[in-house]
Amino acid sequence: MGNEIAQMVESCEECQRYRPQQQQEPLQSDPPASRPFESVSADLFEYRGRHFLVIVDRYSGWPIVHHHDKVPKAAQVIKVFKTIIRDHGIPNKIRSDGGRQFASREFQDFCQDYDIVSVVSSAHYPQSNGHAEAAVKAMKLL
Repeated sequence: MGNEIAQMVESCEECQRYRPQQQQEPLQSDPPASRPFESVSADLFEYRGRHFLVIVDRYSGWPIVHHHDKVPKAAQVIKVFKTIIRDHGIPNKIRSDGGRQFASREFQDFCQDYDIVSVVSSAHYPQSNGHAEAAVKAMKLL
């Protein structure tokens, strides 16, 4: 029945004339990273009562996962990022879902101190932080 209604509306000249003209805006994606750890994605997740921070290199897709006994605070997230900076260099950009740890003044100050651009992905479109979301999905399968 749904197909019949859709066909009827499509064939109705008047319906087509007055239908809303909302065109989808094209998705804007970041330019690809040109070197490892130039740009990273980060996400926090819980699995089976355990808390994890995953940080994914957007150049190679390499995930780094840290376990935490409880939901980490901004200071703990920053500590992990400082370890990554020590081991891999300072990223130009960190993309996150805008969780409170990443939105905190402390994390924003950290990014400013290291000249890192903090980008918040769309809350209604988790695919915009797809590297981290894919890593979370993979980690849950291990």
